[in-house]
Amino acid sequence: MASDHSTPETANGNVITKRFPIFIDQQPYEWFPPTITAEELRHLASLPAADTVDLFHKVPGKGDIAVLPGSTVDLTEVIGPDHFSSAAVGGVNLFSLQFVPVWIRVLA
Repeated sequence: MASDHSTPETANGNVITKRFPIFIDQQPYEWFPPTITAEELRHLASLPAADTVDLFHKVPGKGDIAVLPGSTVDLTEVIGPDHFSSAAVGGVNLFSLQFVPVWIRVLA
């Protein structure tokens, strides 16, 4: 049974009250269960279908990991809020670009 996740759910008769803060394209959201599917992420952030927009999970120390259709993300694996970003299929994920300063020495 699908849930809108706007109210706490019950598990084994206990109310789930822990909320998991997540960010999708730098916009804050809260989620109740400790896992979220790719489809739920897309619905939450009103993202278009997977054939037009890719979704990435930003994991410290591992970089951006693609969140593929049908996959599930465990929100307890990262310390602190989980961050996700989207990019047009075949495009550049602007939220994950890293600029490295380069020094050029000119020999005279």
